Amino acid sequence: MDNNFAVGSALLIQIMNVVDAGGNPAQLTQPIAWSTSDSTILNLTPAADSMSAIGTAQKTGTVTVTVTANGITESTSVDVICGAPVSFQLAVSLVTPPTPAS
Repeated sequence: MDNNFAVGSALLIQIMNVVDAGGNPAQLTQPIAWSTSDSTILNLTPAADSMSAIGTAQKTGTVTVTVTANGITESTSVDVICGAPVSFQLAVSLVTPPTPAS
């Protein structure tokens, strides 16, 4: 996927798939944290349920968008370039660690 977005664009980033190490659906039991390596390039606003965030492209540059939940961190790189602003959607999948046997 091409992660190039124009200055002024809105980017919806969603957690679309949460599975355990075996590929089975899993629940997120800890708070979800969203971050960007440089909020002057891409500003993030998490949704109320934290399952998504809106990124607003502020100026040109490259940032890393990171989501952390259940001790798992996933990241993706986003390039903000010059061009006509548009809206995009980017999906993030999280794989939770296996549950220890009791």
